[in-house]
Amino acid sequence: MKFIQTLVIACLLFTGALTAQDEMSEMHIQMEISSIESSNPEMAAQFEMMKGTEYAIYHKDGKSLTDMSLMGGMIGIKNLVDADGGMNMFFDAMGNKMHIESTKMELDKMKAENPNPLADLNIEYDKSDTKSIAGYECYKMKATSKDPDAGDFAIDAYITEEIDIKASVIQGVDLSEFAGFPLEINVDMGIATMGFTTTELKDEVPAGVFDIDTKGYKKMTMEEFAETMGAMGGGFGF
Repeated sequence: MKFIQTLVIACLLFTGALTAQDEMSEMHIQMEISSIESSNPEMAAQFEMMKGTEYAIYHKDGKSLTDMSLMGGMIGIKNLVDADGGMNMFFDAMGNKMHIESTKMELDKMKAENPNPLADLNIEYDKSDTKSIAGYECYKMKATSKDPDAGDFAIDAYITEEIDIKASVIQGVDLSEFAGFPLEINVDMGIATMGFTTTELKDEVPAGVFDIDTKGYKKMTMEEFAETMGAMGGGFGF
């Protein structure tokens, strides 16, 4: 698998949604890529430039937005989840702009037709292993899939019970199963490992953050996006 294909798959793991409780109906989480590695030497060298990359997750009035800018702005991903469960993803790879729109019905259909190897997890907690992240006390958690089709997929995280929100920040993983909210996440996907750490957490969202300029984006379905990615062969034709 080519570098950019792997990068996109890895990053799309973290374009999910937040669902906050009433007392936390507005939230802005700032995270950074703290580590990224691959057993492929060429891929590892290219991944190195991504360390320290920051991205943001916003939630307000039932809407959630994940905003990621990677490789010095060469790749941008904005994923907007509406209150009704519909999703609009804006993917910009070096000026090649794609707008992927999916209704809740379409997303539910895709989930039903594609078995999810991450739907059933083995979860272990170690409350003796603690650390403070963004001012919150956290303890260690590890999750692995019970499905053999998931391969070596594993999540190591530090979670806090001080934040009362549920999340699907990791696509395909129901974080509501976790005893707390993860502020540090390390994901092993077999082909690569990525670590994400929270650097800041606020209870307010900047005005206009959900107003996305769609100019220049080609609108397509998720199926068309997958076909386009496959046709590009990982090099995006550049």
